[in-house]
Amino acid sequence: MIMESAKSTLATIASMFNTTPVEEEGNESLPINEDVTNLIFLAESICKHALLAESCQAECSELATKTSRLCNHLRSVVRFIASAQYIYERPIRRIAKDVTRKLENAVTLVKKCENKKTNILRYVFSITSADFKKVEDSIDASIADIAWLLTVFDSDSGIEPSLLPIATNNPRLVWIWSYISCIHYGNLLYRNDAVKGLNEFLISNDRSKQIVVEENGIPPLLNLLKEKSDPDAQIFSTTALYNLADEQERVCLIVKENGVSIIVSALNESPSHRVQMELARLVSRMVDLDANVKEEFGRKNVIRPLVKLLGIYVVLDEGREFEVANKSANLNSIAGLNEEMTKNGRHGSNLKHGNKEEREEEIESPEEILQLKVNCVNALWKLAKSSLLNSTQIAESKALRYLARSMEKENGELKIHCLSTVMEVAAMAKVYPELRTSFKLNSSASKAVLNQLLRILNEENSASLLVPATKAIGSLARAFSAKETRIIELLVMLLGHMDHNVAKQAVSALTSFVEPDNFNRVDHSKAFLEFHGLPKLLNLLMLDEQNQRHEVILLCFLAVNVGNSKEFNQARAKTVLAGAAPYFSDNSYLRESFIKAINNLALYQAGAPMHTQVYTFMVDT
Repeated sequence: MIMESAKSTLATIASMFNTTPVEEEGNESLPINEDVTNLIFLAESICKHALLAESCQAECSELATKTSRLCNHLRSVVRFIASAQYIYERPIRRIAKDVTRKLENAVTLVKKCENKKTNILRYVFSITSADFKKVEDSIDASIADIAWLLTVFDSDSGIEPSLLPIATNNPRLVWIWSYISCIHYGNLLYRNDAVKGLNEFLISNDRSKQIVVEENGIPPLLNLLKEKSDPDAQIFSTTALYNLADEQERVCLIVKENGVSIIVSALNESPSHRVQMELARLVSRMVDLDANVKEEFGRKNVIRPLVKLLGIYVVLDEGREFEVANKSANLNSIAGLNEEMTKNGRHGSNLKHGNKEEREEEIESPEEILQLKVNCVNALWKLAKSSLLNSTQIAESKALRYLARSMEKENGELKIHCLSTVMEVAAMAKVYPELRTSFKLNSSASKAVLNQLLRILNEENSASLLVPATKAIGSLARAFSAKETRIIELLVMLLGHMDHNVAKQAVSALTSFVEPDNFNRVDHSKAFLEFHGLPKLLNLLMLDEQNQRHEVILLCFLAVNVGNSKEFNQARAKTVLAGAAPYFSDNSYLRESFIKAINNLALYQAGAPMHTQVYTFMVDT
């Protein structure tokens, strides 16, 4: 009975105080103006209850005065919300949640001081001056927080990174709020400073990046990309997005905010090559982290502006003027620039290739134009990798011609990235026949690319160039006719290259030429023997006894195709194949070719029959 009575008493006390529990997560389902308006009602109720106080009247009056000041600030916030086109809600809701808790504590306190029939409560709960001091301090803190909100709403106030009471335990939160608010509401000068400041936080640590994301920092950065009149703002915002986009989850958040469309639009329309240089770098990072983003960029046709930028001042045919879309360009200055670029081997321009809009002139160095092209072709490389959509768009545009010209005229990073792009497009063409038709030799673009690939195989010695070029040739093996023996000759030559990776890649490429699915496999195999490829292949097998799989597979296909040749009869290929049976035991397709090769060698060459033993081994395995 005593316990039930106690519970009843506590329930009565609680109902008399009429307190509302604080929601831990806040009520973000309410419109922001209603959220702040509810705070005003709560503050007004404190003032009303303070007037009814019978005890601690002086303290209640002081509390009411402070609450009235807070109420005025809240009304200013409501007026701003009503008039603003856009509201940055995160700090408002966070502060409103904290103010709600403090005002509810104040309501509880002043209600204790009212003259009611239940005065016995005064003896149950003793009220001290410390209680009022604690509540008053919390109201002062709320006033400071709301006053700070009003300053960041002012477009002329700049960045206001004061230490707010609400962020005592996390000072960087106020800085990030200040920067994001300034990007939303500040004038152009302040906005640029804010983005630069935000970038300093982003490069400091991952926690700062996470706070920026949590506090909705991505949308204002994307909005800055739309500021075509201010290239600096676009560069700063692109750099900030690049720093954020170092993790797949954050890349997906950028995409969720319509980031792909905004980035592609800025890449198309920005009047500055410096902006486009940074945007291309951002595209590379995003597609490198998420395959779905790669396809989304493809659907938004990001290939088109990247290809146009790669083609800035590229001469596609002898005697042809540089391809520029700005017809009002001074032809004399273009001729002078042509001479300068011929001397330096680099391209500089104050015009944009292929854009219909009139552009702002900007002074750019040849190094900047070169870096722009490097970033664009790097993005094309990442976009093409394992993507049929993007590879098809590249193959069907002028990209192949620009890539071929850059492979011919340029050096270093640009040349390597161009090769890598061709390599990835060719890799997709190997899998998809409809794409492979883009590399038919009756196409001028494909001829240009293939000629450059063959030139690299013939003239270059660097593995960084030879490996992608050889891989591209191997992927396109089915596109070559039986008459293209020069390709086989070059690949055979690479079998003896001093770099092991180059030799291995040459083996893989040659395998594509002689494998069972290649219609011209027999002719290619004969060309291989004609250029003395068999001794080099057997030498490779001897040098690399630990990892012979690719070499043995090539030898197997050759034995199937031309096992009756005198070259095979003179070489020790039969013995090598006999000992290579374990390489074929786990693949039915290769096992069948292996058995054919053994039978061919046993049938056409002199020596003890061995195919029965090998066949038995393969079946047992």
